[in-house]
Amino acid sequence: MNKESAKASSTVTALSQSRIFRDYQQAFNTATGLKLSLQECGGPEAYASAVSGCPLIDTPGGSCQNCSKLTSRFKREATDEKPHRLQCFLGMCHAQIPVRVGDNVVAYLRAGQVFLQKPDASDMSRAAKQLIRYGSKINVKRVEDLRLHTKVVPPEVFDSTIRLLTIFADHLGRISNEVILDDDRATPRAVHQTKVYLAENYTEHVTLGDAAKMVNLSAHYFCKAFKRSTGLNFVDYLTRLRIEKAKDLLARSNSKISDAAFEVGFESLSQFNRSFKKVAGLTPSQWRNQPLSALS
Repeated sequence: MNKESAKASSTVTALSQSRIFRDYQQAFNTATGLKLSLQECGGPEAYASAVSGCPLIDTPGGSCQNCSKLTSRFKREATDEKPHRLQCFLGMCHAQIPVRVGDNVVAYLRAGQVFLQKPDASDMSRAAKQLIRYGSKINVKRVEDLRLHTKVVPPEVFDSTIRLLTIFADHLGRISNEVILDDDRATPRAVHQTKVYLAENYTEHVTLGDAAKMVNLSAHYFCKAFKRSTGLNFVDYLTRLRIEKAKDLLARSNSKISDAAFEVGFESLSQFNRSFKKVAGLTPSQWRNQPLSALS
């Protein structure tokens, strides 16, 4: 796993275990009856897992030729990073909504599977026979259960559900930096002390060596412990912390961008602009010029 992949993986882990995601997931499941998950981006096997596992096929992760075709379509459409409604030949649908952090899509919200209209017995019988012709081992008892018990959601309602998830995905992307900075899951005491210190002294010139000395650890050991706990190296963490403080300044005052940059501890405006774009996905000017509702 390369550096960027590891960072994205850490971000998705923090988001999936955050209170805001778990609260939304529970509320969404209760309100809609649909299962919601947050899945990390990955290679072809990650895309295949989203559309395989047909409930009619009596093998783990079972799929048919139609599922394989849908997997190829899933992979192809995933590259344009837009919300999608995917439907297999049985008529079962699920939604895929990208979660963007900065310039990159790091995960997908996925919800489903549902029927957009209730199939009749003859529809399901034909589907089962077709799967058998494909060489799939069918559990016949599941055919009628699937028809009777799979949730049916009208297309316009499912499209509205996708819209709600798109809004939530956008919000997750916006708050991802805050979630990472606040993530204290199983944080070692030395790392926790460092995070508290940085929260109060982020404007100062603090190096990795300074932080390690403060908690009486070697720089080498502290670097590994900090990265293992936060998913970020020390410099990246401090940069993200400063960017969040700069966002507050830009949202709540008329400070010049250059003044905000220096006030939160950056030593050059060009470094601030590069770091802000990388973390927020927008330049400081673009971020400030968003509607007020988008800044919260």
